[in-house]
Amino acid sequence: MLAGAWGSAREAARSACGAAFTLHGGPRPQAAPMTKRHDARAALSAQPAPWSEVVLVCQKCMRRQDREQLRGELRKALKHAGRRDVRTVLVGFLDVCPEDGVAVARGSGLAARPPRLHVLDNDAPVEALVRWAVD
Repeated sequence: MLAGAWGSAREAARSACGAAFTLHGGPRPQAAPMTKRHDARAALSAQPAPWSEVVLVCQKCMRRQDREQLRGELRKALKHAGRRDVRTVLVGFLDVCPEDGVAVARGSGLAARPPRLHVLDNDAPVEALVRWAVD
């Protein structure tokens, strides 16, 4: 088949190669070959964490309860308390959905069996959360 224009050349290449070309005319990317399970584990290496505790704060709860500054207040209070080894992390959704509070979790609480989540009441001060985080 002769191709007189660029568009028809692309079509000719597609028809000659079957489905190996994408819509834009380039070759379709090939999937990476499957690796063995032990190869995937060898690709991961453990690193020491620069903190001793992590506090997860539900971002959806913060927005719903109008407490967007909670994470910043918690970080400042932890810094004032001299606990720079406690990290605060916003997570999208902890699936607790309290009516009048913010869902929070500690890394050590999540490692327990069963995992534990907590709710910080709206009228509770940030200092209560700091005491709980460093306890």
